[in-house]
Amino acid sequence: MQVANFFKKIDGVEIQWFEEKSGPDLRAKYKDNDLFIECYSFSKSFIVENFINEIFCMLNRNIKVDHQLFLKFSLPNSGQKLDSFLDEIFRPYLNEKFIKQKEQEAQDKYPVLLPVPKEVKNFYIYLEGTNPDRYEPGILPMGAGDENAYLNQMVCESLRNKQKSNKLSQKHPNILAINFLIGVDLQIVFNHYMSVKSFRIPSAYFKVFLSFRQSSAASS
Repeated sequence: MQVANFFKKIDGVEIQWFEEKSGPDLRAKYKDNDLFIECYSFSKSFIVENFINEIFCMLNRNIKVDHQLFLKFSLPNSGQKLDSFLDEIFRPYLNEKFIKQKEQEAQDKYPVLLPVPKEVKNFYIYLEGTNPDRYEPGILPMGAGDENAYLNQMVCESLRNKQKSNKLSQKHPNILAINFLIGVDLQIVFNHYMSVKSFRIPSAYFKVFLSFRQSSAASS
């Protein structure tokens, strides 16, 4: 809807949902010309992480979920694997004694690491305490990957995911409108690109970022 609204505001452009069963999401008409638009949310594991975080927020606001930024981060995201993954995460909290014991541990030192499935890497669930004097540095890993390499990998991966979908190769000219901002990693990367003038933008993305900057400036 945001993409459709963006094009709708351009004088002379008529925007409509693509009428065929298989094809891009939108068709923008300008005079006698068509532009085909495919919309894509690059969600990866971030939606699952956000869901887990929302559940813990309702259970106990001192329980946090996290991962190391700009590093490989992969959670099950569909089917039986996702069901089993979520069941293994939340099942211990059906026992009231479990969380009470962890809260007592957090009174001595925190964060207290909470169980996650062994096969999952770079994903942490932990309990915070309430006394700042009891905070113990070094329990949670603090490293991060390279944001430039991460951005390049995510852009390439999103393009591969959509390269052969919805007959894009048969509909020209076309635009792929990607929402990269579901995960905090890419929110940080894009904010860095937009706010630090001396930061070098890779040439492959220059037109995308230039367009983003101009539209942002126009709306501010």
